[in-house]
Amino acid sequence: MSESSVAFLSEEGPSRTIADRLGLPSTFTIIPTYQCTAACENCCFGSNPTIQHRLPLDRLIDYVDQAAGIPSVRLICLSGGEPFLLGNDLTAIIKRASQHGLLTRIVTNGYWATTMEGAKDRLRPLVRAGLNELNFSTGDDHASFVELQTVTRGLAAATTLGLTTVLMIEQGPGRIVDKATVLDHARDFPKLRQRMENGAVHVIESPWVGFNGNSVAQEPGALVNARNLPLRDPCSSILTTFVVTPHDRLGLCCGLPREEIPHLNRGNLLRDRVADVVEEAFSDFLSLWLFVEGPEHILAWAAGKLPEIEWEDLYAHNCDACRAVFTDPRVMQVIADHYEEVYQEVMAKVGVYAALQP
Repeated sequence: MSESSVAFLSEEGPSRTIADRLGLPSTFTIIPTYQCTAACENCCFGSNPTIQHRLPLDRLIDYVDQAAGIPSVRLICLSGGEPFLLGNDLTAIIKRASQHGLLTRIVTNGYWATTMEGAKDRLRPLVRAGLNELNFSTGDDHASFVELQTVTRGLAAATTLGLTTVLMIEQGPGRIVDKATVLDHARDFPKLRQRMENGAVHVIESPWVGFNGNSVAQEPGALVNARNLPLRDPCSSILTTFVVTPHDRLGLCCGLPREEIPHLNRGNLLRDRVADVVEEAFSDFLSLWLFVEGPEHILAWAAGKLPEIEWEDLYAHNCDACRAVFTDPRVMQVIADHYEEVYQEVMAKVGVYAALQP
């Protein structure tokens, strides 16, 4: 099935009306490069130190300016790859976003925090440029390349400088790295430990997803099935966070397997304006369906039409379920054949969401 055959349009057609009513997108993530200091075996983007390609600073600044021109956008996030590899260019991007009055976030593995004073020196220009939040990523794979002591040192330096800090930990059975492990490695930073324990430093433990043919074991209780399906939320990323990729395309979400799903990567930003690609995205019915119901509910609906579609006890992460929606041709065929049966219900939910916006 071709990509165009599943690009369902809402009856309102290509219009900013839906986006305006929803007050979206709220976040713009820019990935300047997939280069990283780590080479995790199961990286969603295949990031590693050998990748050389990156977006030049002038285009990065232009993308910030274009995102700032969308009234609903409130936050610019820099991710990767490893954004700290941009050196002084990273500070320039944060400064430009701050000049537009936007909040700013950087996602990092923390490799640069080799000493406390060195970590503070690296962060101070970013703080002066207006950086608001620093997110650290770790897990068993990450810890092979960036020691937990380095991560906790980076967290401690960031909190000392007043940055909002978040720690994301990959979750799975038999793992070594968890919140308790990180707390143990933070023993030299008692204030950080206290902030982690009382929630001032937000620690998120989330299931991971397999890539490059790898499978990732999951806690049985985390797998979606008919019993816990009502507890599964809509996708909080699709149409809420747009992503500028290192290849000058616009992702419709910040989902982990987004690069594997052509439907979720649009435009050619060397030719197309960001606002125009965003406008078109809000005419895509399938994206709106993911926004109001989430991929697990779509899989369950499709299996109700075609029982051969297997979905129960297979997916812990909603991104994994979303990949199944787009890559299982049986699911896509069911959607193509029957989406009109749920069209009015889905669009009504979109309307309810819009009505609840301030």
